[in-house]
Amino acid sequence: MENVSILTKSIVERRKIDVISVTRDMHALLSINRSSKPFINAWLWSDIRHKNLAKAFKRTMLKRYLRDF
Repeated sequence: MENVSILTKSIVERRKIDVISVTRDMHALLSINRSSKPFINAWLWSDIRHKNLAKAFKRTMLKRYLRDF
């Protein structure tokens, strides 16, 4: 029983780390300097500042990271 608890705790901790990573990655993308990442800017900067699109992007990334759990 104790092993199950440790395993569950490990999965929960990994999930927390993944969520933090996704959030950090998303914020990094949102704050990219236009001159430093030209290929990303082609699609990112045209629409990503729109609030609803930013939320959709975050949800998509979270789903990708959490899909394996």
